[in-house]
Amino acid sequence: MPLHLLPITSNDLGDNQIVTAKPSPSIPSQRAVIASPGAFDGLRLVAALAVLFTHSYAQLGRGQLEPLTRFTNGSTDFSELGLITFFAISGNLVTQSWFRDPSIWRFFMRRSLRIIPGLAFVIFLSFAIIGPILTTLDVADYFSRREAWTYLAKVLVFPSQYGLPGVFADNPFPTVVNGSLWSLRVEVALYCAIGVLGVVRVRGAQRTLLAVATYCLAIYVVLTTGDSVSQITFFHQAIVLFANAIPFFIGATLALTALSSERLWLVAATLTGLTLALESTPAFKPLLVVALPVVVIQIGRECRCDLSRFGDYSYGLYVWGFVVQQTVVNYVPTLEPTSLFFVAVGPAFVMAALSWHLVEKHALRWKPSRRAPQKPAYVSRMGERRTKGAP
Repeated sequence: MPLHLLPITSNDLGDNQIVTAKPSPSIPSQRAVIASPGAFDGLRLVAALAVLFTHSYAQLGRGQLEPLTRFTNGSTDFSELGLITFFAISGNLVTQSWFRDPSIWRFFMRRSLRIIPGLAFVIFLSFAIIGPILTTLDVADYFSRREAWTYLAKVLVFPSQYGLPGVFADNPFPTVVNGSLWSLRVEVALYCAIGVLGVVRVRGAQRTLLAVATYCLAIYVVLTTGDSVSQITFFHQAIVLFANAIPFFIGATLALTALSSERLWLVAATLTGLTLALESTPAFKPLLVVALPVVVIQIGRECRCDLSRFGDYSYGLYVWGFVVQQTVVNYVPTLEPTSLFFVAVGPAFVMAALSWHLVEKHALRWKPSRRAPQKPAYVSRMGERRTKGAP
């Protein structure tokens, strides 16, 4: 299962302290404990590696042999655990970002500057370097194909083209250059949902977010257990959307919770116990997408291991991992899945580091910041305009 790595980083909040945020106009009655975003960096890297591990099996046509898939009889895999982790962290940090600065245009500018530069980097290099080298066509023929040039439109997130002419045509997972990018569409849709909820200025934001998460869970259960609903249009897309929305909105809810850490750990332990106890039942997957976000956010809050000073390679590792693995398989198709993972992870980290240091961190310098309020001015009896409080 291709998996998404959430492009949300510690740079979205700008500091690495636990603070109590002032209530925003759009969330007038809430106070939130904001955890150190840098503490989530390690969790995202582990989740990214989980994605690469599962993809090592899928890209060799052996997805059914992935260890967690076999252990759970196909109920889940390591990439899905990573998916849940990424969306939970994203929902939590994005909600904090809105809570700190409820400006819709600044909110979407920050999201765009986090997603698009790194995405453009991998798309352009795939089109201009990897494609011409690995295509089965002549280079001139490759560049004459319309589908080579339309691949560049993927920088807009929503175009669904995944292949380049003649590239990876003979791989066990054929023609797909980067199967991980599908998830960015879901990511952007959930960003829009947070923006809409913020703009309409709902009261009782924590209860509203929890209600949205509950609604998504109910729809997901109906879609995955009802036989008749499988015939509806966009059935698969609906399952993907609601499955990802559940951990996202649970993470968002936890960004505003007033519950103590001890109570949240109790909730996490209870949900985890139920999930493991019901592993062989239909209740396993719904419980998993509820329990794991609570565990992930609690670990992120309690952990004081801040990796943000080294840079955030998680997004780059995700968007480059699939391409690197396909390239390795193109040259050495006889590798075993575990060997593919260890061979590909090093080059994927190198590309992630290049993406961060050459592109992503420079783009983030353009993030709009909330301006400090100006002190009111008044006109003195001498007719001079002065700032209140100035001598």
